[in-house]
Amino acid sequence: MKKFEEMKFNLPALKGISAKNIEEHLKLYGGYVKNSNLILEKIEELSKDAEKNAYMLAELQRRFGFEFCGMRNHEYYFRSLEGGAKPLNEESNLKRMIADTWGSFDNWLARFKSIALTRGIGWAILFYDPQTKLCLMRG
Repeated sequence: MKKFEEMKFNLPALKGISAKNIEEHLKLYGGYVKNSNLILEKIEELSKDAEKNAYMLAELQRRFGFEFCGMRNHEYYFRSLEGGAKPLNEESNLKRMIADTWGSFDNWLARFKSIALTRGIGWAILFYDPQTKLCLMRG
């Protein structure tokens, strides 16, 4: 069975994100990696009698999705911070697509920040949906 391993990241001091915040997120990331592996072990064990354990397997699979996505989201997050802040090129496809979807970059940025503040979760993610060809957000 595949085991996930904690990745190491080269993170400089960052303007607007404290070292304590990064440290806490590294701990969260480590927990997601550990829990993903533990859940996969349990799924493998319960799969030996899948019919008897169908309900537990379904619940564990749902939980695995949460842990796995938390792990991957933190990997994207930390990789994006390696090397420090990078300005978004004014002529980039990403900036153009954001403006096309949200009316302007500033409109998008205001909404993006408000999503990150919703329910105190403190995060938001921008993603591209190839089916609709839109830049979308979620928190």
